[in-house]
Amino acid sequence: MSHDLIMDTSKEIFKLNKDILLFKINPSNQLKLSSHSSLQSSNLKPISEEDITVTNLTSDYLAFRAKTTKKDNYTVNPTYCVIPPNENKILNILLYNMIGQNLDSKGHKFKFEGFIIPESRKDEEVKDIFKDYIQKGIKVIGNSQKRYVKFSEENNDEPSPIVEEKDEEKFGIDNNKENNKEKFEQLKNEYNMLKEQVDNLKRNEELLNKRIINEKKRKNSSQGSNKFNYKIPTFKEEKISMNTLIGIFVISIFIGFYLVK
Repeated sequence: MSHDLIMDTSKEIFKLNKDILLFKINPSNQLKLSSHSSLQSSNLKPISEEDITVTNLTSDYLAFRAKTTKKDNYTVNPTYCVIPPNENKILNILLYNMIGQNLDSKGHKFKFEGFIIPESRKDEEVKDIFKDYIQKGIKVIGNSQKRYVKFSEENNDEPSPIVEEKDEEKFGIDNNKENNKEKFEQLKNEYNMLKEQVDNLKRNEELLNKRIINEKKRKNSSQGSNKFNYKIPTFKEEKISMNTLIGIFVISIFIGFYLVK
């Protein structure tokens, strides 16, 4: 049977105030538990502790629990709780070190889960509420968030890296700051060159569009003016033949003689 809730995660219902659980450790005082010891029954002191604050973002009651991949190394107080509407809850996490164990954050993770419950169930045992909803397969409005663990020496604020999943390996980031700076400048220059090319293309496109529009206007204007232009009529020049001239001359002589008489 699954131990997970069926959740509708469309609504963010809680937030955590830390992205990483950082445990500061004094190397000279690493108390270790026997492999047969129980964290609950042991009177040994933890080697480090960390607090994390959970905020209920809703106007409803929130059933909440914390889980870890390394149960033999941690206790969480409280592990289960109900958080009233719009209120905070501080979880105190204690770290222990098992005998024969190298203190390494590899594989150390926490999972925080919360879901909305009716007010009528706010006074019930939260562990039983989780069990009830899981066994019955009831879909709830809830969220789950994971947090990784890092260790650092007590006098050193720089935490050790997460061995399980390094950002440098995940994203291929070079640790050398100078190389990163050089790559950044190179990418920046390439970006500026591409941006300049895009701007030039846009300007050329605008000029071409203006030329097309002006050419269309010119053609429309010339067609309109030709339509109404008045054309001066032309006359065909007719040439007078020699026979016609002789005929006119003869008729003129006859008319002259007639007038003399």
